[in-house]
Amino acid sequence: MNTKVIYRCIQMSAQKVRSLSRGLNNVSASKATDILSFHKRKAACLLKRLIQSAVQNIVYIHSTNVTNLKIKAINVDKASSRLKPSPRAKGRVNYLEKQSCHVSIIIEVS
Repeated sequence: MNTKVIYRCIQMSAQKVRSLSRGLNNVSASKATDILSFHKRKAACLLKRLIQSAVQNIVYIHSTNVTNLKIKAINVDKASSRLKPSPRAKGRVNYLEKQSCHVSIIIEVS
């Protein structure tokens, strides 16, 4: 039994989130939240909240035990980016690209 949870339009580049999500595939959900609680990055907090939300959904809907849950896959995809104007000299404008990403987690009951 698999459950998929998606968090869309995170205001962070996909590269920053992928660096943390690589080590969480095929790990139990409780161990993944323990690993993420020791990271100082903003992406760690977001991934931890997403995993906890997915676990609570599975426990509520399927009434399973928390110890049987395992992260099958974490996918981080690039989302749309927006251009933020930055004023320059002589009335010119440069644009900064503010990136966002989508994160999807598949959790299975083992």
